[in-house]
Amino acid sequence: MGYTEPLRRFIQPEGYTPQVNEIPNTMPSWIPGEDYLINFRKGDPSIKLDEGYARLPGKGYEALHPELEGLNPEDYPDIAKMRILGDVAPYSREYQKYAARTRAQSRDNPALEAEYDRIAEQVRQTKESTMQVAQKHFNVPVDTVEGTVKSVKGLDVELKEYPGRTFRFSSVGGSMADLTAEILGRSNNVHETTFLPRAAHNIPSRARGKTPAPRLRRGSIAARLSLSLSASPATGTL
Repeated sequence: MGYTEPLRRFIQPEGYTPQVNEIPNTMPSWIPGEDYLINFRKGDPSIKLDEGYARLPGKGYEALHPELEGLNPEDYPDIAKMRILGDVAPYSREYQKYAARTRAQSRDNPALEAEYDRIAEQVRQTKESTMQVAQKHFNVPVDTVEGTVKSVKGLDVELKEYPGRTFRFSSVGGSMADLTAEILGRSNNVHETTFLPRAAHNIPSRARGKTPAPRLRRGSIAARLSLSLSASPATGTL
C-alpha cells in the first residue's frame, strides 16, 4: 500500500454530474438571454459554443477584429452586433433588430450594404439547412408522392390522399428553422392551432422493416417535417 492510499480513500473524487452556473455574467445587453435557445447571460458563455471566446463580444473577438479594440461591447457598431448575432444567435429577436438597423444604415453606403448582404446570406443558408435523422439509403426503386398527414397511430401514418393505406417511418428530417421554432415554442408555450402538414414522401417499392416513429402532433410546429415513409407490412408491397 502506498503512502497516499489512506489520503485517497479519505478524499473521494467528485462524481461526473452536470454543472450549472446561474451567476449572471457581463455580456452586453444586446446578447440574448433566457428567452433564447442558449442563455448567454449566465455562467461562462464562451464554453457554450465552439470557440466561443472568439465568436462572442470581448477581448478574443476584438483580437480578430482590431477595429473594435478598446470599445465597450455595448458600443460596438450595429454591423458588428449583427455579425456576431448572425453567427451565434441567428434565430433571436436581437438579430432581427440589428439586421433591420443595419439595413437602414446601409442605404447609400455600398461597403456597408455589401457586408450586410454577406451576413444576411450566411444566416439564410443556416436557416435553410436541413438535419436528417436515421436516414436510409434504399437499394430498390423509390416512388415519390405528396400527401397530407391524416392520422398517426403508433408506427402507422395514414395520408388523406391514400385512404386505407398506412405507411411507416424510415427516416425523418426538417429544416433547422422549423426545428428551432419547435424548441422556442416549447420554451414560450407557443403552438400553432390550424397547421396541417403537407410533405413529400419517399415510398420504396417493397415493405421495409419497423423503425421507431417520432411523435407528430396535429396543429403543432413539431408537425412541420419532411417525412420519408416506407410501406407498412400490413399493406403489402407497392
